[in-house]
Amino acid sequence: MPCKDCDLLNFSDDASRLVMMTNTITNSTQTFAYHLACDVNFRSGMISLASLCLMCLGILVLSRYLKRREEQFDEENTTAQDFSIQVLHPPTKENDPEVWKKYFEKKFNAHVTCCTITIENDDLIDTLVQRRILFAKIRKAITSKYKSKDTKDLLQIADKLRSERTCFQRVWSSIIKGIPERIQELVDLETQIQYLASKDYDVSSVFVTFETEESQREILSVLTDKKLCDKKFLFKGEFLEIIEPAEPSSIRWKDINEGWSDVMGNLIIPYIVTLGVIICAAFAVREVRNYNDAYAAIFISVMNILFPLLAKFLTRKEIHRNEGSRHASLYVKITLFRWVNTAIVTTLLTPFTSTLEAGKGSLLEGVYAIFISEIVTVNALQLLDISGNINRHILAPRQNNQRDMSLCMRGTEIELAERYTNLTKIVFLTLWYCPIFPAAFFFGCIALFLNVYVDKFSLMRSWKPAPKLGAIISKLNRKFFLPATVIVMAVISSYTWTQFSFDNLCQLDDVSNDFIGDWKVNNTIITVDENTNIYQYCDQNLFNRRPIVFPALPIFQHSDLIWMGEEQERITSVYGWASVGIIAFLGLLMLKSIFFSCRRKYKAVGKAGTTPFTVSRCAAYIPEVKTSSFAYPLIAVNTDEIAHTDLFEWNSPYHGYDYYDLTLDAKRIMSWDVNHRYVAQGAFSKVKFWEVPFDQ
Repeated sequence: MPCKDCDLLNFSDDASRLVMMTNTITNSTQTFAYHLACDVNFRSGMISLASLCLMCLGILVLSRYLKRREEQFDEENTTAQDFSIQVLHPPTKENDPEVWKKYFEKKFNAHVTCCTITIENDDLIDTLVQRRILFAKIRKAITSKYKSKDTKDLLQIADKLRSERTCFQRVWSSIIKGIPERIQELVDLETQIQYLASKDYDVSSVFVTFETEESQREILSVLTDKKLCDKKFLFKGEFLEIIEPAEPSSIRWKDINEGWSDVMGNLIIPYIVTLGVIICAAFAVREVRNYNDAYAAIFISVMNILFPLLAKFLTRKEIHRNEGSRHASLYVKITLFRWVNTAIVTTLLTPFTSTLEAGKGSLLEGVYAIFISEIVTVNALQLLDISGNINRHILAPRQNNQRDMSLCMRGTEIELAERYTNLTKIVFLTLWYCPIFPAAFFFGCIALFLNVYVDKFSLMRSWKPAPKLGAIISKLNRKFFLPATVIVMAVISSYTWTQFSFDNLCQLDDVSNDFIGDWKVNNTIITVDENTNIYQYCDQNLFNRRPIVFPALPIFQHSDLIWMGEEQERITSVYGWASVGIIAFLGLLMLKSIFFSCRRKYKAVGKAGTTPFTVSRCAAYIPEVKTSSFAYPLIAVNTDEIAHTDLFEWNSPYHGYDYYDLTLDAKRIMSWDVNHRYVAQGAFSKVKFWEVPFDQ
């Protein structure tokens, strides 16, 4: 169409929209622009608004359903969490379980069944774990030639190996450590352990497990409510700060002693790296998309699969007191990356005037390719499970012993946070593009349907069992991220209907005589007469306005640059104010969730169970260290004091619990101490179990 005063500066991001045409008679040239004849009618807009309201209602219904399921799951799955409390910042010298038992039984008349006292001995435990891993590697390396029982035998082997070395081997050992050097490293670790194990450490937390759930709820209700907690509940002159702990299997015992300042400070660098990766991925997507939309969609899907590996690495470097907190941090990182990488980047890289066009580089073609890739590529790679099959079928049969083979057969490690982001990624992609690509609902439904069944297959066939996290990820998802997707839909939909027809052209009221006549370009002739509409450039992209305009309403058109028709102005007015109402409503719900999440006061969920702790056969709070070098956790307390094996959540078919007991390693190492030191009473955490009296 004829475009008055249009130039390349106005269409610099999509110069192909302008064409210089020559008059067939005068040979003069004028600028013509491609105009998208997309008429907005009120009916289509109201259908879109109805879909927004339906999504808002659906999120509310889904949240209510998930909340009931969380309560039902909690009632049906009894764990030690339902019977226990955690004392934060207890008196640092109160490391006797009997003292804590007497306090709670006297003040609340509640039978204490188990008590776990954790201490700040992180350096000692870390050194013991390093020593255990190194000792296992050394024994594996020399087991075919020598028999070794302790460090003294290993020192003799080291001396013999050094004497047998050639000149080249001596030089090589200075570059890469050999067995004698590793044995010397083992001796140094044992010397360090002898020093650390001879010290007493301060108490960091106390876990108290009661025989009934009613006792736990009563104590939590009293000690977390300032109105109910009076001086008669003082412990050694101090008010106790207590919370309901996480599941025993989700406690990260290594990080439980860290303060909140250390926890928060440790999060800064991982999130900066995540932001940097998001920016780099956006530039990479731009380069691939310039070549081919289909390749760009596959690249986006592959990046969505690979980034969780980096996110897991970054999250392992963070400090988290329980697995639920770690998974929440992982969930936020992966969600931010996948939302930006899958949906937002494609919008930012596409010129505004190419939004509704067809062909290479258009937004609709890119979105279609992304949906197809998410349906096909992601699920195909998950079913292939390349790393898991390599471990099970190639590496496992070639191991030298049962322990190493079992490590290869554990299955692919899966994070619940990653699976939730897979859900929110599809929902976010669908709601972001549904205003201009209604088929997104259809493609999103197919993607979610396939994800459910592919995940079921992986859960039963290839994934490693995940720790019990409780409902923290589910709560985070339903309280914040799912409402956020609907808020995004409300904002994007409002702007989309306002910015139609995405061509930056406004119709002029008068007809310029300069355009009347026949115009030719590339053997195409266009006739312009008095009835032909003449256009001029106008910026329809409200996102570019400064200051930012919201809600997107017809009043934000320039007075002399009007591109909306009457029906479009009606629907954008209704849509704009409706989006404000939905955003305000969902925003208030999110603020309410934040407020109640910050409250320390305990609120019971569901009904208390009637099954006693000793009958439920629940695992207790036993400090453990998980490492990839061993199929089962290493135990950081004396197992001789734990009378019931039911208190453990796992049972090794190869060794007894004493094999994984780090305190026995410390006692054995201390027996070799030339200074005749012994393991201090306060060197290790303590777990004590009390039988329930027969009359109770």
